[in-house]
Amino acid sequence: MAWYEVNYSCGHSDRIQLYGKHTEREKRIKYLEGTLCPDCYRKKMQEEAEATTKEFEMPELTGTPKQVQWANTIRADTIKAIAERKDEYVNKREISEFDEIFGHLVSDFRNASWWIDSRNMSNESILAQAHESLQQAPKREAMKTVEAEALEEATVYPEKQIISTPATIEIKENAIYVFFDKNQDLINLMKLHEYRWNGSKWVREIGKMNGEIVDRAAEIGNKLLRTGAPIRIVNNEARQKAIDGSYEKEHLRWISWQRNTRNLVIKHERSDYLYNQSKQITGAKYDRDFHAVIVDSMYYEEIEVFAKTHGFRFMDAAQEQMDKERQSRENAKTVQPVVPKGEEIGKEGEILDDLLDEK
Repeated sequence: MAWYEVNYSCGHSDRIQLYGKHTEREKRIKYLEGTLCPDCYRKKMQEEAEATTKEFEMPELTGTPKQVQWANTIRADTIKAIAERKDEYVNKREISEFDEIFGHLVSDFRNASWWIDSRNMSNESILAQAHESLQQAPKREAMKTVEAEALEEATVYPEKQIISTPATIEIKENAIYVFFDKNQDLINLMKLHEYRWNGSKWVREIGKMNGEIVDRAAEIGNKLLRTGAPIRIVNNEARQKAIDGSYEKEHLRWISWQRNTRNLVIKHERSDYLYNQSKQITGAKYDRDFHAVIVDSMYYEEIEVFAKTHGFRFMDAAQEQMDKERQSRENAKTVQPVVPKGEEIGKEGEILDDLLDEK
């Protein structure tokens, strides 16, 4: 191992470290002296890439600055190599649509990362991908038109807008996703309706207690419109309900069952009145884990009165537990206890004849 001074053909010099036999080092130095230094070589590659890009009138690539710089060189080398072998591809490989495929490759493959990922592919494979993409182009264009028309139909604007870009509302399985341009009023609205930010969209999972998911999507859409945000809902039913307010309002008062216990959980909107009323049920107590009042189902009669009075609904499991308690009470043995002899008691203030002292 040793350090050597190398004088490149561009006039620049540099110290490099070489390994191996002395004769091999000499050969390496001689070779390097006939080349450009690394900086000049990179500059040459960039100039050649720019010249090829201009020659074939290629569009700018998209990506980070470093990705674009690297991909420009890869694309230029590939396009130039394919163009130089045009006769071979047309005559020997019988690619009759070469000009169309080549033009598509030059004009429409604008993603820098695609060129970087394809740098080790053969030119034949690249042409094959361009050919397949060209065949799909009419379908893609048609789909773009259909998509644009569908999105236009799905978009509704309020008379007074606080944002210009529509808030998108999507229904996916058991959740609703909402996204809009940042606006504090809309953010506050999402939080008020129990939506959480997942890093890219506002999301709320919808369960049995929340009602139909279409109604919940319509409800948040209606709230957004009334706040001043245009909305985009592909679901026709949800969109129409959001416009005319015909959705079923979310029921917030529920009694559910705490699994594997006899406890029922009383859930409701923020209300000191309902909280105090629920605490009047025998044995009722506040549970910090559920953030709600819980009560033993053995007091089902009081619970039913409370629910009917204040408009609470029972989840299926809670109702089953209530029915179980009722059935258990009905099946319990009912007896008329016998008064032991000598403990008979008459009417208030009356002494039975056989208990009177003899005179």
